[in-house]
Amino acid sequence: MSGPLNFLCRVMGHAVVLIGGFMMFGGLLGGLDPGIKQADDADPFGIPPSSMEIWGLLFAGLVLVVVGRWLVTRRPRTGR
Repeated sequence: MSGPLNFLCRVMGHAVVLIGGFMMFGGLLGGLDPGIKQADDADPFGIPPSSMEIWGLLFAGLVLVVVGRWLVTRRPRTGR
């Protein structure tokens, strides 16, 4: 893999890890304080997130963190 492509993979990997970390943080906050979800005009108290939303955010964030770490740590292929 060439230099610029390797750099691009590393930058994208860091971005994916950051997004996944924010998703996991959001899932943890939703589980710890269900009232943190923003309210809208129709329901002034907001609807607490369901357990499926919380587990979905945690799992999706974990997958993104793993894929991002793989992108960051992968090594360029050597020619034969």
